[in-house]
Amino acid sequence: MQRLNALILLTILISFSISGQINESIKQIVTRYPTSISNCEKIAKRINSDFNSEHDKLGAIYVWITSNISYDVKSANS
Repeated sequence: MQRLNALILLTILISFSISGQINESIKQIVTRYPTSISNCEKIAKRINSDFNSEHDKLGAIYVWITSNISYDVKSANS
């Protein structure tokens, strides 16, 4: 249980650290992506065309995931 709590805490701290390092312009570009883009290949192509550096691409992936992926709490609890 202590290992799980430590892992959760570490994940939260890393999340805050990464989020604080992402350029605001990356967030603005990615949050404007149409919700119809749900295919991984299409998202990857869009990110590759919009960003040049690996750091910016990683930030764009992080923003897309945190904006578009959520837990299915209802299913998880059933």
